[in-house]
Amino acid sequence: MIEPGEVLNNRYKILHFSHKGTYKNIYKAEDQLENTFVAVKEIDLSGLRIREAAELKTGFREEINYLKNLNHPTLVKFIDSFSIDTVFYYVVEWVDGMDLKTALAKMNKPFKGKEVANLFYAIADFFDYTHIQDPPYYMRLLKPSDIMVAEGGIVKIVDLGMDLEVDVNSTPPGYIVPDDEPGDKRDVFILGTLIFELVTKQEPGTYATNPFPETKDLNKEVNKAFSDILAMCLVEKRSKTISVKELKNDLMRWFPEFISRDQTTPEAVTEDLKEKEQSVLMSKLGCYGCFTFIITAIILTFMYLPGFIINWNISRLDQCSSNVDKLANSINNYYSDYKKYPARLDDLIPRYLDEFPSCPVTGDSKPYIEAYEHNDVGGIFTICCSGHFHKNAGAPENYPTYSKKWGLKKKP
Repeated sequence: MIEPGEVLNNRYKILHFSHKGTYKNIYKAEDQLENTFVAVKEIDLSGLRIREAAELKTGFREEINYLKNLNHPTLVKFIDSFSIDTVFYYVVEWVDGMDLKTALAKMNKPFKGKEVANLFYAIADFFDYTHIQDPPYYMRLLKPSDIMVAEGGIVKIVDLGMDLEVDVNSTPPGYIVPDDEPGDKRDVFILGTLIFELVTKQEPGTYATNPFPETKDLNKEVNKAFSDILAMCLVEKRSKTISVKELKNDLMRWFPEFISRDQTTPEAVTEDLKEKEQSVLMSKLGCYGCFTFIITAIILTFMYLPGFIINWNISRLDQCSSNVDKLANSINNYYSDYKKYPARLDDLIPRYLDEFPSCPVTGDSKPYIEAYEHNDVGGIFTICCSGHFHKNAGAPENYPTYSKKWGLKKKP
C-alpha cells in the first residue's frame, strides 16, 4: 500500500487510497506536472515468474501507448505508464462520481430500461469507434464497477480490464469472460451482460450455462423493444448476435429521446440518423420488394410453367426423333451390304452404329428395340420410340416413327 504524500515517477503525488479492483489498487493522486487530479492504478506482478512479469509489462506499456491516442467522450483519458520493481502503474484522468456497481447496490430495484438507454448507446458508440481503429481494440470484460457516472450524468469507462491478463483463467466472481476470439459481436455480448445486470440486478454469471431470460420478464419496467434489443446481444451463438452498428441504429430508432447527443460528435449523430432513416427506408422497400417478387413469381409460374414443361418434353422428343433417324440410316446401310434388314438393332453395332442411342427418359435402348419391325419379303422396316412420356408433350405414345414408306414422322 502506498502512503499518502509519496510521489511516484517524480510526478504523481498520492493523495489517498481510493478502492481496490480485481487485481489492482487504485489511488487518487495529483499530477504535479499538469496540476490536475489523476487515478493511479497499481498492478502487482510479484507473484509471477520474472519472464512472465516482463512480458506483461511490455504488453501493458504498448497497450497504454495505444490507448493514449484514443479520443472518445465515453473513455477516460489515458495519460502515462511506468514500472517500479515488480509493480506496473498506469495513470488515467480522475473522474468524480459513483460507479454503477455502487449505484446499483444502493437502489432498492434495478434500473428501468429507458434509464440506461443512453449508457447503452454511449458504450456501443465507443465500441464502434474502437473497432475502426488500426488495429482495432476489443474488450476483455466490462462490469458495472468499470463505469463511472460523472456530474451531469456523463458516463465514463474507467477500466478496460487490463489486470485480467495477470491471471487469464480467473473470472471475476459472478461474471462471464467469453472464450471465443475477440471481435465485434463478442463486444456486443459483453455490453449485453453489463446492461442485463443493470436492469435485472442479477449477475450474468448466473446464466453461464443457461440461456438468458427475457429481461422484460424479470423487470416489468423494461419494455418489449428494449428487451428484444438486449436479447439479440445475449444470444448464445455469436453468428446471430446483433452488430455494433445495428445495435446503435435500433437504440436510436426506439429511444431517441433518451439518448444524449452530447456524448457523440455532431458528425457521428448525423451519420447515425442517416443510417437510421436509410435502414427504415430499406426495410420498407425490402418488404414491398419481397411481396412484389412473390406475387410476380406466382403469376409467372402459372403463366409459363405448363408451357415450359411441354417445351421441355418436346425437346426430349426432338432428341428421340434424332435417335430414330440415326437408327434408320444405319439400317439402310446394313441393307445395302447384306440385302436384308437386321433381325435386331443390336446387329448394327459396332460397324453401322458406334453408339446405340438410348431413350432420353429411360436411359436405355429398350423403347427402340422393342418397337423395331422388319419384313425382308416386303423390303420394308419400321422403327419408333415406344417410350411413355410422349403424352406429356401432347403427342401420341409411339412418337416419333420412321417407316420405309413414309420416312421420319416428327409430328403427331
